[in-house]
Formats: sequence, structure tokens, C-alpha cells
Amino acid sequence: MLPRQKDRTEDLVTILARTGDEGAEAVIEELATAQSRSDRRVYFDALVRLNAGVHTLTHLLGDPRWYVTRNAADLLGELNATEADVRLADLLAHDDDRVRRAAANALGKLQTPKALAALRRALNDTSLHVRATAAAGLGMRKGHRASDTLVAALESERDVEVQIAILMALGRTATPDAVDRLVKAAESGSVFKRKPTAYRVAAVQALSDARTHAALSALRALTSDKEDAVRDAATRALAQSPPA
Repeated sequence: MLPRQKDRTEDLVTILARTGDEGAEAVIEELATAQSRSDRRVYFDALVRLNAGVHTLTHLLGDPRWYVTRNAADLLGELNATEADVRLADLLAHDDDRVRRAAANALGKLQTPKALAALRRALNDTSLHVRATAAAGLGMRKGHRASDTLVAALESERDVEVQIAILMALGRTATPDAVDRLVKAAESGSVFKRKPTAYRVAAVQALSDARTHAALSALRALTSDKEDAVRDAATRALAQSPPA
């Protein structure tokens, strides 16, 4: 009834909640066999609200259907199921990059030591989307270890989209080393080695997220940059950033 009678969602979820794990497993079974994306979304949202069924979801990580595995990984992350960190880490070896990306996203939410170790390995994944997701997950962790890992990954990364994800993650860690690297990223390149505008603008946005004295000082200097997009981004960032 969930996907067909959305006006009764509150009542239906309340009933399912009273049945505990059995209710959650019934929803999981429907999720696994749902044919439409809209139905899967309804079941997904219901499971998050039920906050149950972790054991069954962990078992579904081994399902041969890639979308079932992906949905289970997404749900385990939403449920903050830290006990599933090892199984989710194992999924980073899955042959479907959509599953690996979901696993990386879930591990970023769990933030356990094993999850973070798996994310560091995922920075070398063959899929740029998985690498970007892993960087975002590591950026949620404050501290020098995450910052150092991200700085090293930035040096070796060749895809601009992933580089931008790493820059944004560095802004969230906001360590002195991260800010120093962001300042260098925001600077204009040499005549022979121009940096993509999107790369420099991302560094500016990351400096705004960092909001340290050094970051704000760099932003003030960038308001006089020769490149319009960089100059405008720095001006907007300063207007949005409270004094450090």
C-alpha cells in the first residue's frame, strides 16, 4: 500500500514500526523487487524512517542484482549502521562502479576507522565518481591525517572533476596544511601552465568553507585577481564569510 496510498504514509509506517524487524524486512523485500524508481524511493524512505532491518540489509550486500546491493548500501549509510563497515568496505571491490560509489558514500557517513581506511584506498579507484565520493567522505573528518591524505591525492589526481571534489574536501578539513594547499590551488598558473577556471573557483569556494585567518586573507588578495570568475567568487565568498 505504501506506493499506492501516499496519503496514508504516516499510518502505514506506524503499523510497520510496531512489527519491528519483520516489518522492515517486508519493506526490504518489496524494495528488492520494485520495478519503478518511484516505488523504490517510497520503500527506501520508509525504511529510513523505520530505522530497522540492518541485519537483512547487510545480507543484501551480497545480492547478485547491482541495484539491490546499491540500495542496501545507501540505506545502511542512512541508518548509520557502523556494524556494517567491513561489509561495505568489501563492496569497494565490486565490479559495478555504481555499487562502489554507494559503498563509498555510506562509508563516508559511518566515519569508523575501518570506513576511513577503506575510503583512503578508494581514492585510487578506476572510477572518477568513486574517487570523488571517497574524497568527500574523507573531507567530513577533521584532522591532519585526512588532510594529508587528500593533499597527496590531489598531487596525483589527473581528472579535474575529482580534483575539485578533493579541493572542496580540503576546505572542510580546514587544517593549516589544507588551507596552504588551497591557497596555492587558487593562485593563477604560469603562462605555460594555466589552471582551469573551475579548478581555481573551487579552491576559492573551499577557502570560504575553511574560514580561517589565512583563508580569508587569501580571499581578500584574490578579489584583485585578473580572472573575472575568480575575482567574483572571492568577493562573494568574503561577503558570505563571517570574520575569523
